[in-house]
Amino acid sequence: MNDPLHIGDRLSEGMEAFMNNALEMILGFFLMILIGSVSCGICFPPLIVGYHKMQLAIARGEKVSGTDLFQGFEKFGPAIIAAILIVIGVVLGSIVIVGGLVVAFLTYWTFMEIADGNDDPFDAMKVSMDFNMANIGPAIIFMIVVGVVASAGSLVALGSLITGPIAISAQAHAWKAFKEQRDGVTDTIPQPVPDEAPAADEADEADEA
Repeated sequence: MNDPLHIGDRLSEGMEAFMNNALEMILGFFLMILIGSVSCGICFPPLIVGYHKMQLAIARGEKVSGTDLFQGFEKFGPAIIAAILIVIGVVLGSIVIVGGLVVAFLTYWTFMEIADGNDDPFDAMKVSMDFNMANIGPAIIFMIVVGVVASAGSLVALGSLITGPIAISAQAHAWKAFKEQRDGVTDTIPQPVPDEAPAADEADEADEA
């Protein structure tokens, strides 16, 4: 069974996706950071959803362009509400020593779930929580490694334009694998049904005889 949080497989898929869609991934990531920063963070939630949606499309083998990022504004309401709820949760959770980290851990997949078509921010958060609670150990390892990969780009000029997209692509492939596993979707090719018509014809000929 394909483990959605197998870090080796997901990073491999992320790097392969980047090699095949480098221009689109870099452009989308750059626009997300630029516009999100210029807007004082207001546009970050829908842009993050848009970039996640773009990465999910790439993971499914679909063609994308860097400007697909702006599709996230179709989810502006759910994205903003989810962001506010997560920030409030992290702030309140920080009253306890690790409370903020716990909230961040549980809501890790919220924007990915919204990007995947869930317009209910509360339900998107619940889906994220349920998934991570069912995979606590692997999820923690996955997040740490992906976080290290994403931040590694900051060691060199413009490096984050490479490592950031790869890290998010790994997340998208993980979410795709999780949804396929949950919904029972496989990559197997359906086998054709054997043609039984000749047998039926033989039976008809025997009856006539």
